[in-house]
Amino acid sequence: MELMAVVIAVSGALVGWVLAQFTAMAKDYLYRKRLRKLLIMELEELHDDIKGTIDAYTRQLHIYGQGGVSNEGPASISSFIFKNYYKDAVLGLSKSERKSFKIIHAALEAVNEDIDAYLQETRKIQEMLSIEGVESLSKERFDYWGGLIKTGYRGCGSLVWSISHHLDNLKNPEVVPMSDAHAEYLKHLDLVDHKMFHEIEAGKTIDREFFKKNYSHEDFERIRGK
Repeated sequence: MELMAVVIAVSGALVGWVLAQFTAMAKDYLYRKRLRKLLIMELEELHDDIKGTIDAYTRQLHIYGQGGVSNEGPASISSFIFKNYYKDAVLGLSKSERKSFKIIHAALEAVNEDIDAYLQETRKIQEMLSIEGVESLSKERFDYWGGLIKTGYRGCGSLVWSISHHLDNLKNPEVVPMSDAHAEYLKHLDLVDHKMFHEIEAGKTIDREFFKKNYSHEDFERIRGK
C-alpha cells in the first residue's frame, strides 16, 4: 500500500509537471501569435505613415522644381512594437518572415536617417539665408539640398513597396533575388524615379503663392493632372 501511495504521488507530481509545461508552452505560443499579429498591424500603420512622408517629400520636390528652399519637412517614423517586442516574437516567425521584417525595419532606419539629414541641411540653409541673404546660396548647395529630397523620396518609395509586398504575402513575404517579386520591385523603383522627376517638373508650373498654403490630397491630384 505504501509503495502504491508513493507511485500515485510520483505519478501525480509528474502529471502536474507535464500539465504545467504544456500550459507554459501554450501561453508562449499564444503570446508569440499575438505579437505577430501586432507586428503586422504596425506594418499597416507604417504603410500609411510612409505614404504621408512621400506626400511631404512631394511638396519639397515641387519647391525644389520652383528653385526655392523650404523651411519644413517630414517627421521621423517610429516602430515601437518592432523595437520592443520583435525579440519575443521572432521564434514564432518563419525564416521568410524574419528576413522580410529585418529588411523593412533596416530600410525604415535608413528613411529616418535621410529625414534627419534633410532637416539638418534645411535648418543650416535657412539660418544662412536669414543672415547672408539669398545670394549666399550656391547652385552646388541648392542641388545638394535637392539631392537629399530625392534620396528621401526614393527610400520611401522603395519601403512602401516592401511593406505592401509583405502584407500581400504574409506566409512567404521574402523577396528572393531574380524572382518575379524581385522583378516587380525593380519595376517599382523605375516608376518611383519617373514620378519623382515628374513632380519636380510639375513644381515649375505652380504659382509660388500656392506654396504659402497647406496641401491637400486634392491639390496633389490637380497638380498631377489626374
